[in-house]
Amino acid sequence: MNSLRKSLVAILMVAMLLITSLPVFAADIPAGAGSITVNKSTADPAATLKGRNLEAWQLFSATYAPDGQSAVYAMSDDQWTVAKAITGVTGLTVDTTSKEATLKSIREWLSPAPPAAQRSADELQQFAQAVVKANNDDLLPKKPLTVDTNGDKATLTGIELGYYMVVDKTANDDIAEGDTKALIALTNAKPDGKVDLKAKHIPFDKKIDNTPPGDAATKENDPSSANDKLVYDNHSIGDVIKYELTSKVPDMTGYTQYYFGFKDTLAKGLKYKEDIVVTVDGNQLTKGTDYDVEYTNGNGTAESTINVYFKDFYNNYKDKAGKDIVVTYNAEVTKDAEIGTAGNENKAHVWFKRDPNEGGDEDNPDNPSGKTPEKHTKSFVTEFVLHKTDETGAKLAGATFELSGDRVNTVLVTGEEYIKIGGNVPAGYTESDAGPFYKLIDDTYTKEAPKAGNEDKYDSTTDQYKLYSFEKFVQDGSANHKVTLTTGPDGKLVFTGLGAGEYTLKETKAPAGYNAVGDMKIRITCTPGDDAKTGTGQQNCTWKYEYKTADGTDYKEFPTEGGVGPINELTVKNTSNTLLPETGGIGTTLFYILGSLLALIALVVLVSKKRVLASRG
Repeated sequence: MNSLRKSLVAILMVAMLLITSLPVFAADIPAGAGSITVNKSTADPAATLKGRNLEAWQLFSATYAPDGQSAVYAMSDDQWTVAKAITGVTGLTVDTTSKEATLKSIREWLSPAPPAAQRSADELQQFAQAVVKANNDDLLPKKPLTVDTNGDKATLTGIELGYYMVVDKTANDDIAEGDTKALIALTNAKPDGKVDLKAKHIPFDKKIDNTPPGDAATKENDPSSANDKLVYDNHSIGDVIKYELTSKVPDMTGYTQYYFGFKDTLAKGLKYKEDIVVTVDGNQLTKGTDYDVEYTNGNGTAESTINVYFKDFYNNYKDKAGKDIVVTYNAEVTKDAEIGTAGNENKAHVWFKRDPNEGGDEDNPDNPSGKTPEKHTKSFVTEFVLHKTDETGAKLAGATFELSGDRVNTVLVTGEEYIKIGGNVPAGYTESDAGPFYKLIDDTYTKEAPKAGNEDKYDSTTDQYKLYSFEKFVQDGSANHKVTLTTGPDGKLVFTGLGAGEYTLKETKAPAGYNAVGDMKIRITCTPGDDAKTGTGQQNCTWKYEYKTADGTDYKEFPTEGGVGPINELTVKNTSNTLLPETGGIGTTLFYILGSLLALIALVVLVSKKRVLASRG
């Protein structure tokens, strides 16, 4: 069997049939003067001919007499082999006793004599399907049609007269509705066959359901967007994203089987919540009865896939052409999410296998022959870096910060920490300096061992420490939406896993000997490369980081004056809280007391003198 099984797809046009008894009035047409033209659909612009692979198969030839009034129809041996294999068409029994008998039985079925009714579109599709199946060994003479650069039409010229069928062999075709193939008779009277593409593509779309926008209560969606259906969105780690996939039940006229499903691929940083809901025409279906789901979990190291497929799709939905199919599910943003401008991409498509000639009757085929173009969505996640220093720029450990805001769920923290030798080392910590270090009473560490005369500077003269680097996730775990982190020796905190929004940064504990800074507001915004509702999902996100102090009126972009690194890094300085000596002191007070006593003594002496002098006078 050749590749026809997997490449058969689109319905192209309404059949044009011929019976030999029709009178012919045109002049004689020389051999090789026939042509076929297939025009682009005017009803569905998406069903363009651009990129399509169309072939014209000749079922039998026609040779006209010189008077142009009669024709002789003929089959080659290969054409006869195919014709004899045509089965499964209602009302057609092919006579295989001779070429002439075979031709007669097929022609009389295609164009029954009055008063018999002409063949319906459904019957003609059955016939076309049967021809394709009978031609599995690719015996019929064929020629390709040439599609113009605009995809408006496809043409084939210089062919002999006869009976043809145009077949669309485009791989992974998303054309599904209309007539299956084009049956075209090129006669002496009408040597130029012209048909319009009747097919309609299978509609498909995927969006992030942002309803209601910025739903903080459920930790969902972009609070900066008023749109309810998005191609892109930004999220924090721990957020839950609701996805919506939409399509319609295809027209299955002419088919006897049809397999249909959705395939969705999730970025490694997105975890499927296993809560899928499927509806057709507004009615919710039952998993395991009406459809099934196959889920492949990438476990945070690779993409995950969701494959939703319908059970007995043809029999259950053949009378519901055009009705809405909606699939929704939730995915959680995990610690494995891509951070920055690239985003976490989802991609999805509808797949189908519809032609009985492809073989197989499984609801979930291994190699479905058709699929729609992929639709993409993206979810962006970011981070910002805080550097803690003193006035000179020296790094400060021991500063505790609280970050709060509706979009704080889970934050990845990187830093360094001293751990006592022999103590418990948490999972994920990596030794970066074996030291040994000694802890001083001001909560700093030194490699200088205590010695006689300076023991009072040390928290302990015997405890020793090593320095470890770490990367860990701090989870809010409540409705407060806040996390508390403390700087290590590097004076740095990295708040990873945030979405766009406004946050409050509060220093709840300053390093020993320093004053805590006032509260700060942090504002993060995400601007995508194209419109959030109509973009392809291929764009990047441009992040913007701003701050303002408690007494500030306007936001300023990172970094602060004297800051370091890229625009998502902010330096927060502490000032020393060492008190200057007061003016005066105990010595001065004593002088005041002595001075007062002397003044009092002098006054007593003066009064006494005056009394003595007065008594003498």
